[in-house]
Amino acid sequence: MPGRNQQLVLDALTRSERPMGAYELLGLLRQEGLRSPLQIYRALDRLVEQGLVHRIESLSAFALLRPQRMRHPWARRLCNLRELRARK
Repeated sequence: MPGRNQQLVLDALTRSERPMGAYELLGLLRQEGLRSPLQIYRALDRLVEQGLVHRIESLSAFALLRPQRMRHPWARRLCNLRELRARK
C-alpha cells in the first residue's frame, strides 16, 4: 500500500498522458501539501522499487507502467522490456 506522498504522485502520473519530471510533479502537488523536491523524489524512488513507475533517464522523467492503457509505442516497449528483465 503506497504512503500518502506516493499515492499523490501515483495519482498525478495516472492522470498524465505523458512522462513527467519531478519538478513538474512538485508544481502540481504543492496544493496537496508537498513542498520539497526531496518529497517527490522519495515517493518516485519507492514507486520505482515497487514496479509501478519507470524512470526514463534520457528525459529525466517518470512514467506510470500501465501497458493496457498506453497509447505510445515507446511506452509499451518500456513495459515489455521490464517484463523481459523480470523473467531473467
